Amino acid sequence: MKTFLYRLLFILALLVVPAAVVNAQSKASTVQKKADKKKEANIEKQKKGELKGRKRHMALQTKDVRKRMKKHSRYVKNQQLNKKRGFFYRLLHRNEH
Repeated sequence: MKTFLYRLLFILALLVVPAAVVNAQSKASTVQKKADKKKEANIEKQKKGELKGRKRHMALQTKDVRKRMKKHSRYVKNQQLNKKRGFFYRLLHRNEH
């Protein structure tokens, strides 16, 4: 009779342990989800602040300076488009058109 009781308790313990582990994992995943949401919100807030700062910086400039900045940014963009790619890049991306 004792062995039957021990076996029954052993089987019940085996059934309870995986349930506890799964429950602990789900709690960890909810904490992780909250942390991810908070991190995404923080990143989005930083992007908005950066954009706001750029707009304010442009608003502080005179019209001539804004024109020069715009002209220079177009020049840089064209220079980057006409830039020759490196040897390894050309070697690995040969058939792209």
